[in-house]
Amino acid sequence: MSLIEELKRRKVFRVAASYAVVAFIIFQLVEILFPIFNFPQWTQQFVVIIILLGFPIALIFSWVFDKTPEGFIKTDAVKNKEKKNTENTTASKPFYLESKNLYLLLGLVIAFLLGSYGSGSFQSSVDDKSIAVLPFDNYSTAPEDQFFSDGITEVIIANLAKVKDLKVISRTSVMEYKNTTKKIKDIAKELGVAHILEGSIQRANGRVRVVGQLIDTKTDEHIWAETYDKDETDIFELQSEVAIEIAEAMKSELTLDEKARINEKS
Repeated sequence: MSLIEELKRRKVFRVAASYAVVAFIIFQLVEILFPIFNFPQWTQQFVVIIILLGFPIALIFSWVFDKTPEGFIKTDAVKNKEKKNTENTTASKPFYLESKNLYLLLGLVIAFLLGSYGSGSFQSSVDDKSIAVLPFDNYSTAPEDQFFSDGITEVIIANLAKVKDLKVISRTSVMEYKNTTKKIKDIAKELGVAHILEGSIQRANGRVRVVGQLIDTKTDEHIWAETYDKDETDIFELQSEVAIEIAEAMKSELTLDEKARINEKS
């Protein structure tokens, strides 16, 4: 028996064709559904890789095992020709058209989509009013000004957290990105936020300069930027002003009570 005949007898070609059809269906579902749920680009690549890796496994499985009414059994390479007479009854339909297999495949696809959406492993649904305040860069020459810079970052985070309409990432989480070289989009993906505030602080001769930039992580564009030059004695007002302007730039509805709490000097 030639290799081609053996491949046909073991239904390797049938499995390859069935796998291609199912893979095509999954690709179409991924292309349609992933953008709707805002799945990141790498998840689509992940699905493609898994499907490609599964193809040779499916072919090997088809070569080694045979589907019978009793289930899957190891194929006998020297089965007699009576096998051909049973193929029409045991495999009358392509693999992907058999009802049980079709339901199984559809179930796996749906489970994958729902599982990835609900588990949080993918940032599938990012809150438009979510923000992470990265540690501000210290441009001062004095080493002790680093503590001053970190303190301003912490207060801005605390002030933004007073706005009920905003989802603000904690100081502990963002401090891991101090002096990082990661791209904004990568940081946003890891933290699951739609906006990132970055900036710098410089202090000299009793004056403080704070530069802030609010970035829309979906487009990587600045939606707000400001430079503040203040006396050190006005630092509390500066921190409150930054928080309020950031909240307004994110189209958050600030209440009078929230503004009052932000303007409180602690």
